[in-house]
Amino acid sequence: MDLSKASQNCVQGTFGRVKRFAEGRTGRIQSLEAESHGRQEDYWTGSRQDRRRDSAQGKLRGADRRREAGMAGFLDNFRWPECECIDWAERRNTVASIIAGVLFFTGWWIMIDAAVTYPRQEQMNHAFHTCGVFSTLAFFMINAVSNGQVRGDTYGEGCFGRTGARLWLFLGFMMMFGSLIASMWILFGAYVAQHKEVYPGLAVFFQNALIFFSTLIYKFGRTEDLWS
Repeated sequence: MDLSKASQNCVQGTFGRVKRFAEGRTGRIQSLEAESHGRQEDYWTGSRQDRRRDSAQGKLRGADRRREAGMAGFLDNFRWPECECIDWAERRNTVASIIAGVLFFTGWWIMIDAAVTYPRQEQMNHAFHTCGVFSTLAFFMINAVSNGQVRGDTYGEGCFGRTGARLWLFLGFMMMFGSLIASMWILFGAYVAQHKEVYPGLAVFFQNALIFFSTLIYKFGRTEDLWS
């Protein structure tokens, strides 16, 4: 009788332990499932927010591209009026030479007019003509050397070759800039600061400035490909 009761108590104890273990495992599984479900909800919520943010950024980028495309289309539709009666590519040297000649003539014409209007030494110092003379000399020095000689592309090297051509061109530009700076000093130092009539000083300055621009146009405005 005692043995039967002991066996029954042992079976009941074992069944209770198994039941508690099963309940513990069930609770653990449920907690893991809840945690996993919460993580999935967070993931999908974050994904929806990322998709909304990406969609908004895509709309902004699309609007920017449409705006840029509209501006580019406007610029593409704009055309300068073309004159088919004149071939500017073939007449580039002619046009550059004419413009340079007009500027050179205008500079000397202004200086001659000032010399005739103010003939006395007190009104216009005759030494001021030196700037125009050196600018004219620099004009011929700069344009006496071709770009091919400066680069060394020509077959005839000459006496000094490419180095001599570059040195000659450098001296010409130094003389040109020196004459232009001297004309500015004459304008402000001899006339503006002395409270004299400034037309002779302006004439000296404009003469050298126009010869300077004439030199640049005649040197770089033409192309040597059309010389042949």
